[in-house]
Amino acid sequence: MKKFLPGATPLIASGLIAGAVLIMGVLEPQEARWVSITPLDWMPRVTWIGLFPTAESVAARLVLVIPLMAALLLWPRKRRVYAAMEAENARTR
Repeated sequence: MKKFLPGATPLIASGLIAGAVLIMGVLEPQEARWVSITPLDWMPRVTWIGLFPTAESVAARLVLVIPLMAALLLWPRKRRVYAAMEAENARTR
């Protein structure tokens, strides 16, 4: 991965931190009663990773996780396509 994206580790770490900040950004307006709170009784509260048992918190987390999962699933395919293109270019030279 580092061949295609130098410095990937700091990028991933900053993405995780940004995710935690986003989730905390959902909690603060809820505590100030600016945004409604829809509790989820079945879900545990894990504050150190920003997991709060509210529907709004889960929705914000899904906004982050769904594109991340899509990118992770599409990344190997994209690498194969680029590798095939490079192999084709090397053969034609």
